[in-house]
Amino acid sequence: MYRPGRGKAGRFKKVFRTKKEAEAYESEVLRQHAEGREVDDRAARSTTVGELWSQFRAHIMEHGVRGGRKLKPKTLANYDFKYRTYIEDDWQYTPVSGVTRERCRTWLADMTSASGEPVSNNARNDGAAVFRNLLNFGLNQGLLSYNPMKDRSGSPLPTPAIESRRANVYLTVPQLMRLSSLCSNAELLVLTAGLTGLRLNEITGMTAQEVHLGASPNVFVPKERSKTNEARTVPLPGQVAERLRATGIESRDGDSPAFPAAQGGHWSHSFLGKKFRAAAERATTVIADLQDALNMPREYTTMNFDGGRRRVAMYGEHTERAVRDFQNRHGLEPTGTTDGALWEALGLIDLSSITMQYTEEEPDRDMPARPVFHDLRHTAVSLAIRANVSIKMVQKMAGHSSATMTLDVYGHLYPEDDATAADAMTTLLSKTLQEELPMGS
Repeated sequence: MYRPGRGKAGRFKKVFRTKKEAEAYESEVLRQHAEGREVDDRAARSTTVGELWSQFRAHIMEHGVRGGRKLKPKTLANYDFKYRTYIEDDWQYTPVSGVTRERCRTWLADMTSASGEPVSNNARNDGAAVFRNLLNFGLNQGLLSYNPMKDRSGSPLPTPAIESRRANVYLTVPQLMRLSSLCSNAELLVLTAGLTGLRLNEITGMTAQEVHLGASPNVFVPKERSKTNEARTVPLPGQVAERLRATGIESRDGDSPAFPAAQGGHWSHSFLGKKFRAAAERATTVIADLQDALNMPREYTTMNFDGGRRRVAMYGEHTERAVRDFQNRHGLEPTGTTDGALWEALGLIDLSSITMQYTEEEPDRDMPARPVFHDLRHTAVSLAIRANVSIKMVQKMAGHSSATMTLDVYGHLYPEDDATAADAMTTLLSKTLQEELPMGS
């Protein structure tokens, strides 16, 4: 610790981790004093970033960010979203006096979303801009002597670019079921997200009155929670609707959470993110872990992933045979299917909720990489495409502004290629033409 000076009665006025930080602070303070601006150190120590955000939000609602006119509701909603997603978890309890350039640079380099996942370059810039404006407000309130999100010349701190983009993970239905079952009291939330494409903010904030379980079950996403600021209705699969009905959601207060957290109330993004990451880590290699526990050679399959071929463990006929043999040796019913008794006998009790079996048509397999929460959205869209849902319905489900945008993001998932297009035309012609096409003249 470095203490640049003492206050009255021998009490230190401010403490820094390094002499360099102290000298930088002293230089800024001297400059502010020269400009006739004072900093309230006591208020800066007692005011957290979260409290400063509340003050800043109230200010911009009435005066805008630059002191002009009231902020439009959509712009305010964007500010709220970016603060909650990129800033809140890292900074809300930090005293304003503890916000330094060094910490800001570290935060920019390691920025994650509320669910704890790395963010895109655009998101990084968005989060930086909101935090910079928030600290400008703190500067004007006399809580800071300089804006830590700017360098000494007054230019914004650079946001480090991400060199490569993470590949999306598209789950199969069995993989989604395994993942959701490992999320314990968030199981239904995760399953619903993976079958509807709802974003994290959309599903965690959902209330009971926004879930409709009639003849055509659906959930309503109000524009206030929608990324595009457009309300939409998303269909619910019947199986999910039945599980929601079994929770008693129809008899609950309309404003209560549709997916309540264990302690009640809506899920915290950070807490849900931690639970999901732990479950995703465990679910990614379940079949490989089963094969290792059975002391059998790995049974693999290969799949396309991230521009190449990746080998993953497969629940094939060899795995089924090994499961049956183990069940026979331990006095269990030799079904070839995993159940609680099998997992317990293998010493993998934490996997007791997972049921797997051999399917000849499409054998189950492990995931090619650990999924993040947003992959549930990608999964829902990919499953809808596999189910031959129309592109307009997929667009509505995803909440995209146009079908063109949906195709730009997910067009590669559509199976049509030159050969299948030719086959489809051949089938169409064979059904509609009563005689052969005339040969060319």
